[in-house]
This record gives sequence, C-alpha cells and structure tokens, in this order.
Amino acid sequence: MRIMCISLISLLAGCSTLRTLEPNSLPIEIDHVSHLTQHQPFTDHPTAYGYEAFSIGAKWRPTPNFSISVSEGAILDHGYYGPTGKREYGALLGPREVFTGRLVYEIPLK
Repeated sequence: MRIMCISLISLLAGCSTLRTLEPNSLPIEIDHVSHLTQHQPFTDHPTAYGYEAFSIGAKWRPTPNFSISVSEGAILDHGYYGPTGKREYGALLGPREVFTGRLVYEIPLK
C-alpha cells in the first residue's frame, strides 16, 4: 500500500500544471465482489460471502496504457452482525462505506 501511495504522489507531483490534475473521467460503478468458486456451477453449496456496491470516483490516464482511479461508495446489501459481534456487509467487516483505489497498466493486444 505504501508503494502505491508513493507512486501515485510521485506521478501527480510530476504534473507541470494544475490542469493536468483534473481527472479524465468520473466513473459511476456498480460492482459485484465475491469468489468465483462460491457460485454454481463451480460448487453445489453456494454461499453469500460477497457484496454489491455503488460508487462514484475519479480516473486519470497519464499515458495511453496506464490509469489511476479512486472511488468511494456504499455497499447495497443489508448488514448483519457476524460471529465476532461486529457489523458485516457480505464479507467486509465494518461500516457500509467502501473505498477502492486502482493502478492499472493495460497490455495492448492490437
């Protein structure tokens, strides 16, 4: 995590003008997060360890094959108190809020 933060700060600090700090897009996302093997046909005993989340974020594309995105959202599923006695949403302990940060390098195929 520390390397990711240092890389992000270094990349953004290298921008020559404030205008380059503006995101290229504002993605609005609905995500399903789970294990593939918890769903049929991969198992005969499906589970509900995942969650669905709605989020909005900011995405930068400093080079054609590299992007940085951050988003903040909320889990849409109903929460429950798990075995630890703490509030859980799907497989995520804690509050309904969910943050996502991504550094992506895309390998071009054409």
